[in-house]
Amino acid sequence: MSENQNNNIRISAVMPAYNAEKHIRRAIESIIKQSRPADEIIIVDDGSTDGTADIIRKYGDKIKYVYQENAGEAVARNRAIEEAACEWVAFLDADDEWLPENLEILEGVVTGNKNLVWAFGNFINCSCETEKRSIAHKNEIPEYLLGGKEFFSNYLAAFKEGFNACTISNIFKKEIFDTIGKFTPGQQRGADTDMWLRIAYKYPQVGYVREPLAIYHKGITESMTSSHRNFDIISDMIEKHLKLSKENGCREDFVPCASHMLGVWIRDMLSTNDTDGLLETVERYKELLDWRFRKEMRLRVKHPRIAPYCLALTSSIKRIIHSIKG
Repeated sequence: MSENQNNNIRISAVMPAYNAEKHIRRAIESIIKQSRPADEIIIVDDGSTDGTADIIRKYGDKIKYVYQENAGEAVARNRAIEEAACEWVAFLDADDEWLPENLEILEGVVTGNKNLVWAFGNFINCSCETEKRSIAHKNEIPEYLLGGKEFFSNYLAAFKEGFNACTISNIFKKEIFDTIGKFTPGQQRGADTDMWLRIAYKYPQVGYVREPLAIYHKGITESMTSSHRNFDIISDMIEKHLKLSKENGCREDFVPCASHMLGVWIRDMLSTNDTDGLLETVERYKELLDWRFRKEMRLRVKHPRIAPYCLALTSSIKRIIHSIKG
């Protein structure tokens, strides 16, 4: 553990890793090169069978290495939280990387707003095959979302507007996991989203940094966070949080979030031509989905070849009508 006497808080950088030898060195170096050093670095090796452990051990006492039998990403993250000795924890996945000022900026947000117990920042999506990069949150922040210059007054309201927290650009006060519980073992999709929603029910205010703090590398086949595309899993997630949000008096705030999540996930499934169960899911949650969206999905599934042309024509007609009215 490093001695950073001038820092306002102490931060544990924690990372789960599984067969990550191709990318983990980049992730580790991005932690070590932080302008505000982490007070400790913990990596939980989730039963890797490649050279992951050898790479980690080369860093010596700079890293606390913990090995466990393969139990999944959630269990590895939970073990890292338990091992953390600092009051704050910041996550990084083994195939991603922090930008140099990630910890310094997040520390400034939470120390400058003493009421906050978590904060997150924007991030960069990087498509690994093409190296094409894009900023995740491009939208202007609606004034009603802001509780202050550096925080949202309600994460659920921000989430439905597209300002989603990302695991790799987040910081949390460790004690909140004693109240909320840890990551859900075995949850095959949205384990991180599940956690942020559970936190938001108890701690709605969240710090936010508009500039990117990390790089999320998409398209890595070895990633522990690869999506599981299954409509039963999606339904389980929605049902779980319809219940939890109601129990916490937040159902009205959560419903728009559910609509947002369903829209994103359904389009994701459609983009991979994985449509088994898609229309059943649309019908099941028709009260949560806009009628135009439902109509579009039916058209795309039942008539995939002509759907793009029909939708493009409809859009053109709308633009013409709008220009005439204008």
